[in-house]
Amino acid sequence: GGPHPTVVPGEPVAHGFDLSLAGEGEHAIRQIARFCDGDGSLDAIPGLSTPNSGGLPAQSIGNLDELPYPHEGYETFDLGMYNPDGGSVVPGGLMTSRGCPARCTFCANYVTGRIYRYRSSQSIVEEMRHLRAEYGINTFPFWDDAFTALRPRLRELCDAIVAESDLDGITWSCITPGNMIKPADLVRMREAGCVSVNFGIESGDPRILKAIQKGQRPDGIRAAVR
Repeated sequence: GGPHPTVVPGEPVAHGFDLSLAGEGEHAIRQIARFCDGDGSLDAIPGLSTPNSGGLPAQSIGNLDELPYPHEGYETFDLGMYNPDGGSVVPGGLMTSRGCPARCTFCANYVTGRIYRYRSSQSIVEEMRHLRAEYGINTFPFWDDAFTALRPRLRELCDAIVAESDLDGITWSCITPGNMIKPADLVRMREAGCVSVNFGIESGDPRILKAIQKGQRPDGIRAAVR
């Protein structure tokens, strides 16, 4: 699964893989597990290719709130495998949305698609509460491609974090295109605990920015950083 089989689904199975899954995999992996237990068919799984079948088109997951929290699976892997000295920690990263409304030609977000979908503020805050209570995490990196893409949703989430007493003193970071941010957003984000923003600054050359359909100009990028 991931970007590679999403872009070229037939290539992995042509080179020896049994299954190649395009798009988002949470629902598909459950169906694959059932098939391995003798229940159902691989032919009915959207986005799945096998050596004998191209499968159905991949489907985006509409309701992200219905997915379980990833930390519920933390017990199934040994952090020591990532650091033999035992220094690894649970990363505490969250995905609060999927998809990106931008059209940059180089991006690998074909996995989640161009349709912007987001989780409810209640779901996000609850996951943060669990991570803090169970793992002592106080800093949360948000890994969304475009965290600030929808302004009303951004403000609602910041308000929910501020209102949650169990999250007092937490900090967080996010990723967003430079043309999807305004000074007023940054003020509220800071009040809610934001300490850093990762802007995608691919180039300072306007010709390259145009060629990759970044939707930004150097002056706009400079303004965002200021």
